[in-house]
Amino acid sequence: MKKMQVKILGWSYKGIRGVNNLDVSLETSQNSPYQTSLIMMPNGTGKTTTITLMRAIFDGTATGWKMKEIKEFRPNSSVSEGLFTARILLDHSPYHITIKLDYVRGAASYMTSRTGTQGGLNIGHDLPTYIKDVFSPEFVKRFVFDGELANSILSSEKGEAEEAIRFLYHINRLSDVKNSIDRIVTEEQRKNEKSKTRTEQGLNYIRNQISAKKAQRSILLKRIGLLDDEKSDLSIKIKGIGSLLSSARKKDTGLEKMIKEQEKKQIENTLKLKEATSKFLDEFRNPNLINPQIAERLASLSGKMQHLKLPSTMSRQFFEELADKDACVCGRSIGNHEKQYIIDNAKEYLAEDQIGVINSIKSSVKNRFYSETATAIKDGVQELLHLKYRLAGDLERLLQQRREDADEDEQKLLDEQSQLQQQYNMVNNELELLTTKERVKLLMVSEDNNLYLVEESLTELENKYKEATKTVQLAQNAEKIKSYIGYIEAEALKNLKEMIKTETNSKLSKIIKSEPIIVEQIDRHLILQGKTGTSVGQSLAIAYSYLGSLFHSSSHELPFFVDSPAGALDLGVRREVSKILPDLFEQLIIFITSGEREGFAEHFYKINDVQFLTIHKTAAPNAKCEAGIEYFKTFQELTSIGGEE
Repeated sequence: MKKMQVKILGWSYKGIRGVNNLDVSLETSQNSPYQTSLIMMPNGTGKTTTITLMRAIFDGTATGWKMKEIKEFRPNSSVSEGLFTARILLDHSPYHITIKLDYVRGAASYMTSRTGTQGGLNIGHDLPTYIKDVFSPEFVKRFVFDGELANSILSSEKGEAEEAIRFLYHINRLSDVKNSIDRIVTEEQRKNEKSKTRTEQGLNYIRNQISAKKAQRSILLKRIGLLDDEKSDLSIKIKGIGSLLSSARKKDTGLEKMIKEQEKKQIENTLKLKEATSKFLDEFRNPNLINPQIAERLASLSGKMQHLKLPSTMSRQFFEELADKDACVCGRSIGNHEKQYIIDNAKEYLAEDQIGVINSIKSSVKNRFYSETATAIKDGVQELLHLKYRLAGDLERLLQQRREDADEDEQKLLDEQSQLQQQYNMVNNELELLTTKERVKLLMVSEDNNLYLVEESLTELENKYKEATKTVQLAQNAEKIKSYIGYIEAEALKNLKEMIKTETNSKLSKIIKSEPIIVEQIDRHLILQGKTGTSVGQSLAIAYSYLGSLFHSSSHELPFFVDSPAGALDLGVRREVSKILPDLFEQLIIFITSGEREGFAEHFYKINDVQFLTIHKTAAPNAKCEAGIEYFKTFQELTSIGGEE
């Protein structure tokens, strides 16, 4: 598969805060950049500014900036205009993209130029359509990177890890296809509204009900997502404390063995009770199984209906239609007198819908006999309930013994575990009520507080609307296609998660050697095995490993911008990160300060295809860009004397 290739050749500033006027080249030869560029910039020389402008170069969002945002790039009040130009290669074709900042009007605009036979200067963000479609703001921030994104990858509140997969591998476009299908169906329904005899008022009423149900569904899904994340976090914390307690309890394996056996019995009892309860509810719906007298009366009713040949084979509609004919089925003419007589006597017969009801009753009561099955299942449920309470009591006594035997440290862990378990149970109970499809539990909730009931009601309303607008077949086919797309989306995401998780863990094992850090699963965010938190340095190392794994198998060969990659890392982790970063990305552009160089830059001194740039302020208005490894190495001593940093 051919990858979309993007390279950055350099950029220039004119009238930009921090640097004023400056040109930065990343080229080792014409249209060929260094694989790695280390750019040292003291604080206040425009690192954050460069990152912000570079993102806008790709995503084209500068035209939406507010006046205040634009004026923040202004170096001083005498400068009326700023220019930031990036020189990039898009699939080997060179482009110059310029952001023009009008500080007086507080407006931003773009200019795009391309060299070659199809070159020329164009006003606007004029990139090929297939590239502009890819470079959304959400996509760009994944390779023009900052520390905040690293935290988001591990944060359960952000869901960044999963979103990055969706955008980088374009799985999000499958959701766009489903939304497009919905728009097509909606448009067809609107077209058909006017041709239907149903009143506009009635259609509006159904539409409003559908909107209300969809809004309620969104509220429930948001709440379920939050509860899922909270449950996942609590589960990880409980497991972590459990691991600590397991280590401490090795001295009393007998008690722990009894507790585990008791917990196993509880789980088995719960499964059996759930199965037996479900069977009992199924049997309880058959009235002939509740009482032998009911079964006897149903059998009697069935016999009488058979004897009377109910329902009659002729319906009222048959005679009403017959009255409109000129001749009877027997061949005799039907005049006005005969017609009236037929209509009057048609009332003695059942309507077609009534015949259907009676047929259904006749079929339902036929061969209904009493059985002891329901009673036997009920007795089994009661026995399992008694066992449940007995097992709970036995387990509580063992847990109490454990608490009494625990030392002070264990007691603290047990108290924390108990509190977390209570929180977990509360979250799990609420989540269960919101998502359950079990008939018994559904009786305990209102329709608007259960996703299954809301979706069931929404389906019923949408079917009514489809019937009203003659789009039933279209809507059914649309739902079928959406279900196929949904399946593809889910399977693709699952397989990509597994692949990226494996690659990430492989990279982490090389970067962090002081302790095992393993990504257990990717569920909106990265969930670590047996860990409830990480240091800032570990978070960055995990983020780099994850992003490197993401980029490795994607359909894009992209540069990777990162600001201060080593700032929060200790020296050992810095060295390991510096060794693996060049292998993660096709082009690596790193901004660092002199204080972040130690432990990080040494590896880059030893390898080829690395460019060293030092951007610093001088006495002149413009910043200066010095190329070369020696100046880069000694910049700290120079600036400490000059007082620039």
